[in-house]
Order: sequence, then structure tokens, then C-alpha cells
Amino acid sequence: MMLAPYGETITRLQPGVINDPYSGKPGPDWNNPIRTEIPGCIIYPTGRAAAETADVGRPEQVVDTLTVLLPPDASLDSSDRVEWDGNEYEVLGNTFQFKNPFTGWTPGGQAIIRLTKG
Repeated sequence: MMLAPYGETITRLQPGVINDPYSGKPGPDWNNPIRTEIPGCIIYPTGRAAAETADVGRPEQVVDTLTVLLPPDASLDSSDRVEWDGNEYEVLGNTFQFKNPFTGWTPGGQAIIRLTKG
């Protein structure tokens, strides 16, 4: 079932695994992330904020927040990152999966992503 035939494709980034050189224990490796494409997403702006910085010569900071509607078989976790439109976004929280209480139909989920510049 194709819910958004002209939807956007995002790339879910999850950290690879690397052994910490000091402890020897496995840890996240963002230099070699696991990449998974998720087609059929709907993306729209949730909010934009700008804040002036106190540092002279430093540009103001701009934060763009987007809502991503995901197909039923996809989700994002708060530990993920998302690549879309040439930018890398952080994921705020886990995907909320919708479910119709009368029919059990699950049309997909909703996640919030954020890009901070400056």
C-alpha cells in the first residue's frame, strides 16, 4: 500500500559499532553509520527559531524543526539521525505510531527532527 506516492525519501542513520580504545568496550561509531533509506515520507515544517549569540562576529543560531510522517513499516529512534535534502538532522524522541481504536488500522508514524545552524 503506497500512502504517499510523491513522498520524500529520507535516510535513517544509526551509529555503527567500534571498540573504545581505552576501555575495549563497544561504543557508537558515527564515522561509519548504518544507512537505511525510507521512501514515501511526508515532511512539513513544525517551527523555526532564531537566537542571537552573545559572541561578537558569530552569526545567529537558527533551529529548523520538521515533522516527518513515516510509512507503517518504518520508525525512528531518539538515538538516530536523519539525512534529508543535503542536511543531517537529529531525531527528537521516538516515533509515535498511530492506530485507529475502532479498526486497528495503522497508517504510519510521526517523528520530529531538528537542524541547528550557527
